[in-house]
Amino acid sequence: MSRKRKTPGSALPPRRATVDKTRIENWVKDLGSSKTRAEAMNRLMYYRDLVPELPVLCMNQSAPILGLVEVLDKIVPAISPPANPPGISPEQSRMVCEALELLKLVAVHPDTRAHFLQQGLLKHVLPFLKSVDKSAPFQQLRQTSVGLVEALARTEQPEALEHLLDINIFDHMFSLMDTACDPCKTASTYVVQRLLAEGRGLRSICDRPLWLLKAVTSLELLVLKLASNRSPPAALMENMLRCYALLSGDPMGQQCIRRHLPVQMVNGKIRGLLEQGSVGERLYREIINSLKSPQVAGSSSV
Repeated sequence: MSRKRKTPGSALPPRRATVDKTRIENWVKDLGSSKTRAEAMNRLMYYRDLVPELPVLCMNQSAPILGLVEVLDKIVPAISPPANPPGISPEQSRMVCEALELLKLVAVHPDTRAHFLQQGLLKHVLPFLKSVDKSAPFQQLRQTSVGLVEALARTEQPEALEHLLDINIFDHMFSLMDTACDPCKTASTYVVQRLLAEGRGLRSICDRPLWLLKAVTSLELLVLKLASNRSPPAALMENMLRCYALLSGDPMGQQCIRRHLPVQMVNGKIRGLLEQGSVGERLYREIINSLKSPQVAGSSSV
């Protein structure tokens, strides 16, 4: 009788309140070897909530981070042109998602975030944001990748927000807002509104007519989709309305919104989907009142 082959993580012991630090350090070290990496990632993912210093342990050596980056880079040719059709297996997607989750810990930890940004590790994540394949492995990759970007934006640290602007993350977020699943739309719209709340972020959009037009048309598509949903995600609605509110506070942004505002924003359809007294309803009223007021000075070509 043949034995059933063991898979990584198939015999994980029950998780306890503590875990031996030496074992964690050994698994971190194992990330540097392609032979032991899959098992090490699986173990570290299992225990990551019990080891707050895990990001520091990973960043203290170059091999673990290089090993995680290698997992990402190795799969990129399979999901990017000229791969036709692009394709990855559920197992490959799982491994990349585990590497992304471990890198997210490094990206948001206050003692390792600066090193993550300085080493430009986010550039290895961007290819997964560009994929448009609708199969489950690709959906999971996109969702985990944008989750890393969202987590970085949620730190609200100036250096993190500046880095996102430097790599033109807006372009990737607009694409996800247009075509991705609702969780990805929610995360990407959060990133956009968080960056618009920064002076440089708002200027970088409103001072460039084509970028501004892209932002407003992406929001327009989002309105059309949400208006057709009887119970749209509340977080997505709120993020979308925050984007409108921030853009309408700029003269160029307000003019562009006036020209491209979907009818569903003014005929009561969107308002009817908002809970009475909610933040979303307050934002909606602010937007509509702003657009009803005399047009602010300035000119726009969009």
